[in-house]
Amino acid sequence: MSRLLVEENSLPLFKAQANLNGTFNHKLFSLHAIEKVPYQLTVERGESATTFIVEMKGQRHSMTLRRIPKRIDLRLADFVEGIANGQIDTGDGSAPRLAAEGAAFTDPMNIDHLVQLRGLIIGGGFLSLDLGLGQPVNVAMHRTRSQHGVTAILGIGDTRPQTQCFTAYGLDDYVLDLTLQSLEHLVRSASPADRTA
Repeated sequence: MSRLLVEENSLPLFKAQANLNGTFNHKLFSLHAIEKVPYQLTVERGESATTFIVEMKGQRHSMTLRRIPKRIDLRLADFVEGIANGQIDTGDGSAPRLAAEGAAFTDPMNIDHLVQLRGLIIGGGFLSLDLGLGQPVNVAMHRTRSQHGVTAILGIGDTRPQTQCFTAYGLDDYVLDLTLQSLEHLVRSASPADRTA
């Protein structure tokens, strides 16, 4: 599964654009596809409510808020990603997910792994996951206390490990989603089929 994500530089733009009227161009990306998916965000501010309209690939979705939440950037990111990844019903009977180019990915994660990762995100620490690759995937999380977020280091291999590192701020579900995306990318890069391709 190749999930589409909002570009990181869109988050501060969302925050500023939520206080303006107009149409703004943005792009979604996937860890497994080179091509980016463009979309437009239109903001219509009224006296009692603000409407956000997202248009991409012939689809148009809107969300109206009476009050702009403190983290409007994360709320808009969730809304846009929900549209792109089929978590918002289109109502027209068409397939809701916008397909991104990329090979099919067999997810080696199970419910126990997800529960362990969620606990790691909440409390920080270290975890070693057996995903059937012949060697474990190591995940370390440092929980920041001054802001709501984590710094994560993921790695696989001993002599020449492949690693990924990121810092994310936001709700635990958002951090879990980023962690799963990073794990997916790490597993793909460590699989023998990807190395020979």
